[in-house]
Amino acid sequence: MGRSGHHSSRCSNHHYHRHGRGGELPLGFYIVLLVICLVIFISSEVSKTNQIKGKEKLNTDITIGSYLYDEANYFSDSKESELKDGLKYFYDVTGVQLVVYTTGDYVTEGYATKLYYELFTDESHIIVALPIKYGKNSDQYYYIGDDAETIITEVAMDELFDKIDSSWGAKEDAWKKSLYNVADLIVSK
Repeated sequence: MGRSGHHSSRCSNHHYHRHGRGGELPLGFYIVLLVICLVIFISSEVSKTNQIKGKEKLNTDITIGSYLYDEANYFSDSKESELKDGLKYFYDVTGVQLVVYTTGDYVTEGYATKLYYELFTDESHIIVALPIKYGKNSDQYYYIGDDAETIITEVAMDELFDKIDSSWGAKEDAWKKSLYNVADLIVSK
């Protein structure tokens, strides 16, 4: 059986306060600390990229259905084709059909799993359930079929959502661009 997942796109605010009058640390300390942080960040990004890339296109029998079920009317009709273009490109490159389903309902991982098996009879799809509340997107839940999971990892799904989250203001453009980038990364060598 496939795997379900969850991605939260919440922003957090961090407040740092310094109390007391301790001694000041030398500038060199901060530079060394910054360099160490950059090395750790770059190493983790390289590791993440290596976990995603180098997969072969999925070559299984797949029943292609709709790419978008916009039950919550979240995506504008004029821009809906951009999102579908990104979803079709993702399929063409990876062999996995990723389907976006928006709803005003309460959504959990179980909801995404149930929805997957209501819509698909094979294991070559990913369903992303977007609960839309008050005109905003909140947590995203997805389910990946067994065959799709052989090339689309949880790390790849996190990368997709991170790219979408970083440019969420232009929702259709963010999805299309992110789908192109992640699909190309997955099948890259």
